[in-house]
Amino acid sequence: MEEADRLAHEAEYLRRAALVAAERHFAAETRWFHSSYWIGLPAAVLSSLASAAAFQEGGEWHNLAGFIALGVAVLSALSAFLDPKARAQQHHAAAKAFEALYYRIGLYDRLRRPSEAEIEAAKAQLASFTEEYVQLRAQSPAIPGYAYTRADRNLKQGWGEVSRHPADQDYAPPTRPGKRWFTRRAYIAPGAENPI
Repeated sequence: MEEADRLAHEAEYLRRAALVAAERHFAAETRWFHSSYWIGLPAAVLSSLASAAAFQEGGEWHNLAGFIALGVAVLSALSAFLDPKARAQQHHAAAKAFEALYYRIGLYDRLRRPSEAEIEAAKAQLASFTEEYVQLRAQSPAIPGYAYTRADRNLKQGWGEVSRHPADQDYAPPTRPGKRWFTRRAYIAPGAENPI
């Protein structure tokens, strides 16, 4: 059963790699999601103020309307250039794909311990999972550095977006130096039962 143990170890490694990738994409999505509001809401408020100031009588109101309109133009151009909603959607789609892979590998690993006769089929299934992981990595958007730090810290503390199997409750990736980012997440206590 030495070969079966090696395959189980490889499946565990791949499952945890998918978990970490999902959490990092969720962390990147959060920043872009909030950026769309931090850019879009001021642009909407300023555009309404500019239109109201444009209809006021007096020269100073027209100058104020021009400056506000200039601010709206800058914010609109920034929003169009960065396109934070599309970036958030890309990271969300990548995170969900990695999360689905994490669940499929976990189900396969828990339900199927191959016998000597099934080793080749297990190798083929593991190769299929590995190929899917590599394709997801190639298709997914780049993960910014802050997302690595945030996701790794959240995983180390037991926080995260992905509902994890109890076997992964104690898992923490290697720590990286970086800034602290705070966010509200669902807490999964170590040893707690998985909600799914």
